[in-house]
Amino acid sequence: MYESTDTQEIPTIAPTRRRRWLVIAAVGAAIMGTGLGLALWPHGSSTTDERLASGLDASAPVAEASASPAPTASSVRGTELDEPAEPDESVAPAAPAAEEPPAPAEDEPAEPEEPAEPEEPAEPAEDEPGPADNASPVIGWVKTPEDPIYEHSLSCSPTTAKVRAQISDNVGVVNPRLVYFIPGTGVIQVPMTLNSFGNYVAEVSKVPQGFVPAGQDSKQLFVGVVAEDAAGNVSEDHGSITVTGDSCLSFG
Repeated sequence: MYESTDTQEIPTIAPTRRRRWLVIAAVGAAIMGTGLGLALWPHGSSTTDERLASGLDASAPVAEASASPAPTASSVRGTELDEPAEPDESVAPAAPAAEEPPAPAEDEPAEPEEPAEPEEPAEPAEDEPGPADNASPVIGWVKTPEDPIYEHSLSCSPTTAKVRAQISDNVGVVNPRLVYFIPGTGVIQVPMTLNSFGNYVAEVSKVPQGFVPAGQDSKQLFVGVVAEDAAGNVSEDHGSITVTGDSCLSFG
């Protein structure tokens, strides 16, 4: 502070400058709130009072304490988070556009179906023939009794004889039989049956009298064993039986 010998009038703050500060304070208060507006106004007035007390011209420009410019509305708005704007209830929301219902499809008349052709019956599958069976049954042996038999009579025995044979086949034996011939009678066939020993058996019986020629003591009766299989293959074997014509009775 200094004393001046000259008499000077204390300058007053021009109304225009005060009005400008009031406008700035009002804008700041509107943007940042009441606190920012109050903080701006005392800062300006205190600076003016100090200049008046020191005898300086209050109308001279005042050096700002900070080199940064005064905050503006755009800068203040950028520092704070923008609050979402509330929807305007006076404006009714636009109604969604009504969708037109799809036009109903026109039912076309169905074409009549053609009747299905009847299926032809499948031809039965022919059984393929298997490998040909060319093997004939095997006759291992034919056995006849060693003792003779007598012609048929009421007083002598035996008059029958059993014939045995061993027969086998790779598939199976069919219709085994004993065959022999009697003069005046013909061919006689006797079926052979399987016994418990696995052999086939048949019996020669009742050789008629006269089989042995007169003047002879005995005669051979030839017999045959015949066997077949399912394929029709045939096998045959032979044997013989002694037939005696002597009477078993002896007169002394």
